[in-house]
Order: sequence, then structure tokens, then C-alpha cells
Amino acid sequence: MPGKAVAREPETNPGAIKSPEVVVRSARPGSARVSIPSSIVGAEPRADSWTLKLTYAERHFLQGALNGLTPREREVVYEICSGGTNDAISDRLCVALPTLRTHLMRLNQKLGTTSKGDVVRFVACRLLWGYRNTKIQTVDISTVESLGV
Repeated sequence: MPGKAVAREPETNPGAIKSPEVVVRSARPGSARVSIPSSIVGAEPRADSWTLKLTYAERHFLQGALNGLTPREREVVYEICSGGTNDAISDRLCVALPTLRTHLMRLNQKLGTTSKGDVVRFVACRLLWGYRNTKIQTVDISTVESLGV
């Protein structure tokens, strides 16, 4: 009898963000097949995922703050900050998935991180330092409104 994958809501706090878990049932070891429902595959990023929307000023600051990286590695960092799966990031960068994995491995070595979430946190810490030390120019809302933007 082949195994079935069943997605069900975890029983937690009713106000908490719910993400379905995949449960695999199998009659024999090695005979299970996991199928993820299409509603999960095409879903938007979860609310607790780490993403940053970088402005032009922030990208300009990060060029100097991440000067130990190559320009291509900085592009990979920006795309990681945009969020998404490895497949989505490799599509946006127009590179093969193994190439993206190589970039991620080298980024992790250079930055001392272990995951994409750590890379985003690293960038967020650098940006916070830049804002605290007035290295990043902030835009006044009244200036933007007067320009009609």
C-alpha cells in the first residue's frame, strides 16, 4: 500500500500564523512518496520569512559596506534580500541552480553566515549601522510630497 502525504494545520495558538506541515505515512520503509499540495507550492512568502526591500541609497551604501564581495556576489545578496526560493532567485539572476548554490556557499564563507536568512540579517545589521551613523541619506517625506512623487 503506497504512502500518502497529508497536509494538515498544526494545532497551535489560534492567533498565530499557521503554516501547513507535511506528514508522510508509509507502509514500508523507503516506499513513501511526498506530494506537496499546489496551494503550498505557489503560495506567497510566509509573513515570518526574512526579506528586505532595498532602496537605491541602501544599495549604494552596501557597495562600500560589502567591498569584500565581487559585484556578482553583491547582486546575489540583493536578490536574497528580495526573498524567494533558490529556483526563483536563480531565475531572476539568469543562472543555473548549481551556480547559485556555489555563490551561496562562497557568500556564507565570506560573510560567516550559514543560511539565506543569516545573509539577510547580516545586511540588515549593516544597514542599521549605516542609518545610525548617518552614512545612508534618508529622504524627508515633505520633500517627496513637494516633488509630487
